[in-house]
Amino acid sequence: MKITIAGTGYVGLSSAMLLPQNHKVVALNIIHEKIEQLNNKISPITDTEIENLLANKDLNFTAILDKELTYKDADFVIIATQTDYDNTNSHFNTSSVGKMGFNYNSQTLVLNNWKLIEKEIKSCDFLQHRGDI
Repeated sequence: MKITIAGTGYVGLSSAMLLPQNHKVVALNIIHEKIEQLNNKISPITDTEIENLLANKDLNFTAILDKELTYKDADFVIIATQTDYDNTNSHFNTSSVGKMGFNYNSQTLVLNNWKLIEKEIKSCDFLQHRGDI
């Protein structure tokens, strides 16, 4: 299964490190330096577990800038971009999603596949080892 993750901040990168143990994961970011770091197995954020996975696990993971290639043939897409809450208008600002080249509407952002995600996450050796699941 090809899983695309848009955004490599903490949430996106955490997912991007766990899922490629069993699936092909392609991560998209709009910052060239982050892409270079990730493809050189260097974490762009300070996190011991992510650093360890990059350095010591053989992950089926690639980080790229090409929005079209990222989404092509993806079986599942995870959008992990910043969504600030706008107190004035009482809604989340999801404009960062559009910057990632993903065409969406409010229905797209509704998570209908939780059972699939739960099954895939439970298959990750790393989480089982930590006792998180």
